[in-house]
Parts: sequence; C-alpha cells; structure tokens
Amino acid sequence: MFLVATHAAIPRNKKSTSEKDFWLNPDNIQLDEDIKLMKNVKMNALATSSIVLDLKNKKVIKNRLGDGDYEVVVNYFMENYPELKAQFQAETS
Repeated sequence: MFLVATHAAIPRNKKSTSEKDFWLNPDNIQLDEDIKLMKNVKMNALATSSIVLDLKNKKVIKNRLGDGDYEVVVNYFMENYPELKAQFQAETS
C-alpha cells in the first residue's frame, strides 16, 4: 500500500499573477494537496507526484517537498487527513 500526494501551487489572488516575480513570493501562493492510497504505484504517478510513501515497508520512495523521514511525513498525513487514516486501517486489517 502506497500513499501518493501531489501538490499544486495555486495563486491566492488570481488577478495579480502577471506581476513581476509574483510566483517568487510565498505569500501569493497556497498549496493544493491531492492525496491517494494506492495498492501499486504506476510510473505516471511516480513521475508526477510530490510524495510517495511505501506504507507496508515504512519507506519514503519520493519526497520533493523536503527531507522529512518516514515517521514525520506519515504522521503529518494521518493527523491532517483522518479519512485517510480510517481508509488505511480498513484496508490493512
């Protein structure tokens, strides 16, 4: 079982995106997260995702957002997405 997360930068104010250096200012951007549990990771998902965790073997396969170890990253998702935690527990029991 794998946790696959994709992140997209979305402008907070869509009218200002043409301003010089708009995308360089973190105050102008919010991240949109798309989280999925998958039994297998396809090459496309591996190429386009930000984070891939192997939940069975407790390993970080990919992490574009930082160098957090497995426990830090998985705890973030389990705490912030209770429905994900419930789905994972249902599929592994």
